[in-house]
Amino acid sequence: MVEEKVKEFQYLKPESLPEAISLAAQFGSKSAFLAGGTDLVVQMKRKVKSPSYIINLKGISELSHINFNNGKGLSIG
Repeated sequence: MVEEKVKEFQYLKPESLPEAISLAAQFGSKSAFLAGGTDLVVQMKRKVKSPSYIINLKGISELSHINFNNGKGLSIG
């Protein structure tokens, strides 16, 4: 079995949407968002993406909803 290694990164866990946006602005293209993780982890193992900073969005309450409004449609997070 061949072990796939990913580049080292700094894991960031903002507590609010403004904090996540601020981190993304600060680190720009060196960062990636982690929402569920599956796609990002696969891309990192395949060396498609190699962010220096991973910004985890999972704990942000502003992004934890799914709503449907007849006039506006579906809203996720």
